[in-house]
Amino acid sequence: MGILSRTISIAGKLLREGCTAEMRAALARSTFPPALFRANRLKIMRLVAAKRLARPLPDVHVRWACEDDLLRLASAFPRHHRLEQSLADGSWLLVGYVAGEPAAMGWFDVKTEHVSLANAYSFEMGENSAWAFGLDVLPKYRMSGVFHKYWSEAVELLHARGIERIYGSFQIDTRRSVNSHRRVGFVPLFDLEVQRIAGTIRHRVTTLWPESSAPDEERTVSGFGRWRGRDPLIADILSSPASTRGNEVAQEKKDLSAGTA
Repeated sequence: MGILSRTISIAGKLLREGCTAEMRAALARSTFPPALFRANRLKIMRLVAAKRLARPLPDVHVRWACEDDLLRLASAFPRHHRLEQSLADGSWLLVGYVAGEPAAMGWFDVKTEHVSLANAYSFEMGENSAWAFGLDVLPKYRMSGVFHKYWSEAVELLHARGIERIYGSFQIDTRRSVNSHRRVGFVPLFDLEVQRIAGTIRHRVTTLWPESSAPDEERTVSGFGRWRGRDPLIADILSSPASTRGNEVAQEKKDLSAGTA
């Protein structure tokens, strides 16, 4: 009876808000035990250049973290565990400070392929790429421009280390996060839905980039087992450095830097 009442309550709230996609995901999570059924919907996106800031925010500074930051970061962001171990494992950590106080932090894995065991997929990024994860902005600094300033400076710092493209996956159900990253300059590549049903993995993938007028059904594939994805840009880079799509991304980066996109 507890499961039924919880399901009805969640469904009613989401229906009133018109969130049908979120309703399906929430119902799946609340109705079925995680051991038997799990569903996750992710949007995989790429960033090559951040859009220009609307205002300078001189009090916000972003830099690479060092061991001296770890104690303050652990106190400010208690949900982030094993900071020292993650640094030792080779992940890069960028921190944002406001007037000398921690305000934001995020991790970057530098590799050619990202593998997610939890969501049963791998994604090929190519050389000079990084996968972003664990970005967190303290509540009091949200909606203040810190998020945008963080990414604006993060891109420059990563470019200085030879990183040309930044990727990440974001929960489709969290619209605010997806929209915030798009406003910064992230470009959606794929929508990925992963379902685990009694140990069986099923995936459904819709291609979002390059943009197409074809209906979703023609741009969507599904299957069983782990999904192996790849940035469509990578195939073009490997076949021809002067490819059309490669030029499209270069122009996109130029437009974003100029503030025209």
